[in-house]
Amino acid sequence: MYYILATSLIVLSLFEGFFKDFRLKDVFFFLAAALFIVIQGYNTWSPDMESYELHYTYIHKDYVRNAMEPLHIFLIQRSQAFGLNFQEFILLYGLLIMLPFLYFVKRVSPLPVFVLSIFFFIPFFPDITQLRNFFSFALFFMAVYYFGRNKVVFLAFLVLSLISHYSMLAMILFFIVRRLKIFNDYRKSNIIILFGMTLLTLVPKQISDPLITAINPKYSSYLEATSTYLGTIALFLPFFLLNNFVLYHFKNIYPRLERKISEQYRANIPLFIQLIQFGNYLILLQYFIRDFSRLTMNLSILSYIYLSILLFYGWSHKFYRLRLHMLRFGTLVWGITAFMVVFLLLNQGEYMKIIEKTFSSNRIYGE
Repeated sequence: MYYILATSLIVLSLFEGFFKDFRLKDVFFFLAAALFIVIQGYNTWSPDMESYELHYTYIHKDYVRNAMEPLHIFLIQRSQAFGLNFQEFILLYGLLIMLPFLYFVKRVSPLPVFVLSIFFFIPFFPDITQLRNFFSFALFFMAVYYFGRNKVVFLAFLVLSLISHYSMLAMILFFIVRRLKIFNDYRKSNIIILFGMTLLTLVPKQISDPLITAINPKYSSYLEATSTYLGTIALFLPFFLLNNFVLYHFKNIYPRLERKISEQYRANIPLFIQLIQFGNYLILLQYFIRDFSRLTMNLSILSYIYLSILLFYGWSHKFYRLRLHMLRFGTLVWGITAFMVVFLLLNQGEYMKIIEKTFSSNRIYGE
């Protein structure tokens, strides 16, 4: 089922590209959007589904409430007050996640189905299983969209994102460092990141792990499972390469293309580029808590959006059609390769059984 869904999105993306100058392309977006809503909202099994069912059933227990964020607790309580059963709660959660996420992608990309087709490969899994994290990122993307447009709405979405999943507190750091000159120099930033990665490989886990669990014992379940940093580097490397490809284009080629791009999309790019750069810096946090890799994965969506703008307007001031075909194909190959590295190669293919079961367990089309 996973490969059928992936192929369907790729086909829709190709049709979108063919009709990119016509209103008909919106039909392909709404078909893709409906597919994502069905996949997310009608999912009946995932590695984390049992935990969410326990949350829903035992929300009145202190030990359950103490392990959850305020917005998650609020949604459960309101759902129960309206008499929703657990599967109806999952559908509600799916809608609350997908509607703002899809709205964001549609507003910031001229080829949103292309973005969604790459997103399906990574990081839709694990996003589909980690509802709180995915919800917090959907809200964060809405905050990003309103940054510079409406301060009140921006702050509202940002706060909602933070109280949906506490890992998003790491994103507060972005709004502090984004103004630093060295942060916006991608060459110097890469030197800092690579030096930091090398330095951290020399720090024994016996020293770092107790420090992390002293902050919050809950983090013990998120620590790097191996005794080295190499597993985290392997997970991070595909995104680091993609992000640097985007950063290179933005610094060296984008200025010749900028005037061709509609203001609707051009206005977002500087902030997106900074967030992509911040995604690279997150490798340093992933040393301490591997779970932060989800932040890097989700921020990579902004790279997909940037590439979709290139596909629509051209690689540079001249429209090199062959380069754009190569870019589309190369991005798809990158998505498949990243999926294999993260979920198959590092786990001897065992994860594929879990992924297939997750996407096949659906009340609409599944088993």
